[in-house]
Amino acid sequence: MAFGRSLIELDRAVLWLEEALAAVMPRVEEISWREAIGRVAARQLASTADWPAGPVAGRDGFALVAEHTVGASLYAPAALPLGAGASALAYEIGLGEPVPAPCDSVVGPDEVSVDAGLARITSPVAPGSGVIPPGAELGRRTEIAASGRRLTAADCILAAAAGLSSIAVAAPPRVILVRCGGHAGADLTGPLLATELRYVGARAHAAVPAPGKDALASLLDTRPDLILLYGGSGWSPSDDAAEALARMGQCDWHGCAISPGASVLAGMAGGLPVVGMPGAPWHALAAFRLLLAPALDGVSNGGEGPRAGMFRLQNKVTSTLGLTEYVPVATRDGVARPLRRGGLLPPPGVTGAIRVADGDEGFARGTDVTVELL
Repeated sequence: MAFGRSLIELDRAVLWLEEALAAVMPRVEEISWREAIGRVAARQLASTADWPAGPVAGRDGFALVAEHTVGASLYAPAALPLGAGASALAYEIGLGEPVPAPCDSVVGPDEVSVDAGLARITSPVAPGSGVIPPGAELGRRTEIAASGRRLTAADCILAAAAGLSSIAVAAPPRVILVRCGGHAGADLTGPLLATELRYVGARAHAAVPAPGKDALASLLDTRPDLILLYGGSGWSPSDDAAEALARMGQCDWHGCAISPGASVLAGMAGGLPVVGMPGAPWHALAAFRLLLAPALDGVSNGGEGPRAGMFRLQNKVTSTLGLTEYVPVATRDGVARPLRRGGLLPPPGVTGAIRVADGDEGFARGTDVTVELL
């Protein structure tokens, strides 16, 4: 089957994959708040109880009844018995501890002098001073996070405080990795892609299809969220990934306006998205970072994503209009040095890469650029 050389724009390719993944990934899993940090909320998070449940101290100090300090002054301080017995009228208390009844206020240690078992206060205390009342920080049914939000540590702490024993999050994508031809470098590409998939929070499994012309069709029975082929995605007579996909279902597009990795292809088979990646390791890594990583992130990953930093270009970088390029660089002491392009393997010394958008012709020497670290 012959495919044309027209290349889909990167933005359209990412959108295609996001929509294809979203159609097969309505799955939800319940996990603890500790595990939910960085994951995507599948439903709105709302508190189920007031927090705090009762009045607690808003500072370290002494709990007391404000009425007992009426008229207190420097010359006639209120002298309140300190302790825990029945005669006590003031109690030492720590930040966040429940305020004992009938106390209604907490004064700081700088407002009290302690002498002979008495807490001496030299000015009247307002009722409620220094106390966090019930529900002041979280009221019942207070929204903590909207559905679709990537949960922060603060969100999850609030959920735990609100009494949520578990949190519903979007389940991570399940991806099957299959080699589909390619040269010897493809032996290195499989482990590379598996690592990248785990890095973005996907669950990756390598598979060896059963022998036969329609071998890949056997993978559909496992019902993953994505089948990721690697190797054989090019346009030469020996590259058969597009043919294999066409036998499974349909190839929706073959070729994306990126460099390297332009031979990436995608389609649907049995209602599941299938993406074919180049077999060359550096080409596959570029295609993954430019296409798959943002698409998976747009659905649900719970991974960290690539680290990035700002660096100053040591030399200018040129680029072809109409292509999004992934340019390898070596970074050191805040400087990014562009490395050779066009190889099958990552160039020696590479520590990251810069993206040049399809509407740019490159970057001048000395430009501050964002480098995705490898």
